Amino acid sequence: MVQNAQEEKLLGRGWIGSPNDLPKPSRPIITLREEVKPWWEEWKWLFAAIGVVLGTIAILIKFWR
Repeated sequence: MVQNAQEEKLLGRGWIGSPNDLPKPSRPIITLREEVKPWWEEWKWLFAAIGVVLGTIAILIKFWR
């Protein structure tokens, strides 16, 4: 915890006093998330399956060496 204004100044640029003071995301980021979410909900199972297959292959390659 910061004890006084001098300590806060020593932290330098980019530090904030509270998570509530974080800047809000810009509108394009929010729009992108709204556009991506339906697509992700439909296809997330495929990415999970690909991850399992690639993980299995990596384990088998390590085992065979």
